[in-house]
Amino acid sequence: MPGKAFVSALIALLLLSWLPSPASATHTLYHDSWNDGYWAMEYDVPQGSTDGLIILNAKYLGVRHVMKMSLPQIMVEQEQRNISGNNMGSAPVYVQQLEFGKATGYPVVTDLYNPAVDLTGFAVTQEFNIIGAGYSYRYIQRYDFWQNGEFFPLLEIYGPGHDNYWSSKYHAFWRIDFDMNDTYYGDSFDFYSIQNWQLAWAEHDYHDDKVYEYGRHEWQNRDSTGKGFISRPWVSGNAWPTYRAMTWALQYENGEGNLDLGQQNLLDFPGHNWDNDGGVQNTDLVNWFVASGYKLHADNVMRFLGVQFIPVGLP
Repeated sequence: MPGKAFVSALIALLLLSWLPSPASATHTLYHDSWNDGYWAMEYDVPQGSTDGLIILNAKYLGVRHVMKMSLPQIMVEQEQRNISGNNMGSAPVYVQQLEFGKATGYPVVTDLYNPAVDLTGFAVTQEFNIIGAGYSYRYIQRYDFWQNGEFFPLLEIYGPGHDNYWSSKYHAFWRIDFDMNDTYYGDSFDFYSIQNWQLAWAEHDYHDDKVYEYGRHEWQNRDSTGKGFISRPWVSGNAWPTYRAMTWALQYENGEGNLDLGQQNLLDFPGHNWDNDGGVQNTDLVNWFVASGYKLHADNVMRFLGVQFIPVGLP
C-alpha cells in the first residue's frame, strides 16, 4: 500500500502540480522522447490516429512498465433538459475521439515542481478542439510523471459543450498496455474489495459505483514478485471528483483496442467486445480505465478526469 511518499505526492498534486515551475521546458514535435533521469518515454500524436496523445515505452529508472498509453474515446451523455432548464424528453449519447486533425499545436512538455516536499516531475500535454454547428468542446489531454514513480493520465474538459443542453456527463476511456517490470507475459491484476486484496482470475470489469474513498476501490497491476502500480480514481481539491470509475482487465490480443478497425460498439464499453473469460494472472495484460464526471453547460472552467498510479516495491 502507498505510504508517506504517496501522501506527499498527493499534497503536491492538489496544491502545485498544475503550475509549471519558473524554469519549465518545452518540446514541440508530434513525435519525440523525453527523459528527466527518472522517467523516460516517447510521445506521439500519429497522423490518422483517433487515440489522442500517446505515450510509448514508458520506463521508470531504466525499466519499462508501460508499452502504450492512450485515450481512444470520450463518451458524452447530454442531460434531458435544455439550457433554460426545461425537460426535452430525450437527449443524445455520442462518442468523441481525439483525432490528429483536431489537435491544436504540438505536444508540450512542462516541468512540475513542489518545493514543499522537493518533488519534481514533468507533464506532457496536447490540446484538442472539436467544434461544429451548435457545439464546442475543448480538451487538454495530459500525462503527469513524478520522480517518485507516480504517474497520472488526466483529461481537462472546458466545453461549453452543446448549446441546446443543460449539462453533460463525460466518460473518459484510457487504454494502457502494461509490460510490468519489462516482462511481456508476466503481468497480473488484483482488486481491492471488502478491505482485502483479491486475485482477479478472469477478464472482467472491476468497477466502483461510489465517489472514491481512501482505502477502497483500488486495483493493482504487478509482476510475479508483487512489484507494480496501485491505481485508483483520481481525486483532487476540485468540486468535481471522478465518480463511477471502473477498469477492465483483459489479455492482450492482436487488434484489441484498435478503434480505427471498427472492432468496438462505440456506445458501449469497449471491454465487452474482448472479454472471453481469459486469465489475468501471469499473462500479457491490457487495462481500460474509465473515469466519469459531470459538467454544466454554463460552467466554462476546467474540470478534470483521471487515474492515479502509485508505485509498489519499485524500483
